[in-house]
Amino acid sequence: VFDTTKGVWMLAVFGAGGATVDGVAYEQGGPPVHLKSKSKVQVPGANHFVFLTGEGIKAHETQVRQQRLQQQKQEQARQREKLLQKYQEEVEQERVEMQQAAERVKQEAEQETHRQQQLLQQPPPSHPQPSS
Repeated sequence: VFDTTKGVWMLAVFGAGGATVDGVAYEQGGPPVHLKSKSKVQVPGANHFVFLTGEGIKAHETQVRQQRLQQQKQEQARQREKLLQKYQEEVEQERVEMQQAAERVKQEAEQETHRQQQLLQQPPPSHPQPSS
């Protein structure tokens, strides 16, 4: 129950087994118990629960939002890492391909140089002399 005169939440204990609030036992029919945000309430035969006021709920929601943001940031970091790794692999593949292409060009140039040297070592062809 919300006590409008005091502006606080109160727990009225109606159960025969009473209730425990923050470790303090209260009996049936006693005066209402002031509840603070995050008060732990236990009634016999039930699990305990935590009472949250509006401020407590806002704090809890803020905490949940912060956890979600942290998870999103971690996921984004994982995605960035995957993209970076993929990019690095692509760059390495291109580097290997460029190196292979450069090696082919070098071999072709060496073959052409060798062919030209062979041509230079051959005697010039003889041309028939024109008759006069």
